[in-house]
Amino acid sequence: MSIQDGFMSIHGISQYIDFHFTLNYTILIPTVPFVYIIPTMVIMWKVYRGYHSQSSNLTKLTLDSHLYAMLMFYFVANISFFFTDFLRFNVPVSGLATSLCAGLFPNRYFTLLIAVGDYMNYCILILPFLVSVVRIIILSVAYNQKKIRARVMKWFILPILFLLPLFCVSFMIPSMGYCRQLGSPFGFGAIDIYYTHGWFGLRRSYFILGLSVSCWTLSAVLSSVIYFKIRSGLMRAGSIHTRKLAKKAEFSISLTLISAIVPFITNCIVSVTTLWTPDIMFYFSILRLVGNDIETVLMPWTLYLTHPVFREKNEDLRNAQKTIKIWNLSLRSTLLSGSYVFGLAIFLPFLDSGLLCSLVVLHFQISIVIFNFKKSK
Repeated sequence: MSIQDGFMSIHGISQYIDFHFTLNYTILIPTVPFVYIIPTMVIMWKVYRGYHSQSSNLTKLTLDSHLYAMLMFYFVANISFFFTDFLRFNVPVSGLATSLCAGLFPNRYFTLLIAVGDYMNYCILILPFLVSVVRIIILSVAYNQKKIRARVMKWFILPILFLLPLFCVSFMIPSMGYCRQLGSPFGFGAIDIYYTHGWFGLRRSYFILGLSVSCWTLSAVLSSVIYFKIRSGLMRAGSIHTRKLAKKAEFSISLTLISAIVPFITNCIVSVTTLWTPDIMFYFSILRLVGNDIETVLMPWTLYLTHPVFREKNEDLRNAQKTIKIWNLSLRSTLLSGSYVFGLAIFLPFLDSGLLCSLVVLHFQISIVIFNFKKSK
């Protein structure tokens, strides 16, 4: 096959067909991510279940349904991008699939894998800006807010979220996907799945760089507006408890979106090196993986650990457990006291006053010791 971007397809080359995997440091690339991705997926499920198990009043106050839906799609896009990139880069670069790829003709299935991954990546880049738009509406509009949000979602957010990424990957329609050998610092047999040039000579790096810069700029502007709105006094008409919950919720969402900065930076660096310094672009490939994985992990964990919807539930559970412990302690103390009283009532006619006083004092001392022991546990 012809050379693409200075790197030759490995299809049909005997050295790659006969390649045998040997254990080396690259095996860490497809294995280590599962150490943190699996717990993160559990947390995503907890966020989903936690939101739907809370009372409607608390969820309406602290996490709007449109905002929640966009955050959940954010999680889905992150996980989907992780697995497509895992198949496109992580597994091939380890050498596990080198021999298999060398025996496969360039095909459109590889192109489809790249297009799906890029589509999700573009959604990830756009979502911080769109989430900020919803937050601005929540903080700025006092009347008919739900109706306005629904219209903005229908006519602005959803078209941008689904159609803009589709436009960005459409140039790859005539492209063919193939396996290529990676350059330094990767050794022989370390490959990835790439594509031939599409329409008008466009490359995915142009779109990644353009969306990274524009969406990051717009998100930064809107985040600054949100910050000053919160500082100037959020929900002045609400009660103290309502204002406190609302501020905690907005702080949690802001903290969650901060993690989105990392992929913006890494995508910009990788795109710039790919377009203008291709000799060193593979040195930054791992940087892109780390940046995307940081966002994938930090977003759900931050939201789950800081948002009032999930903190309230955890606090209620802890309070319920404390109540049960106190109830059990009270029940045991009551039964113990009752047994003492019953025993005193039976033997009272046979006891003198001094012994009776000693037993009463002993009863209270034992009760105090038991109470302190249970409390210390």
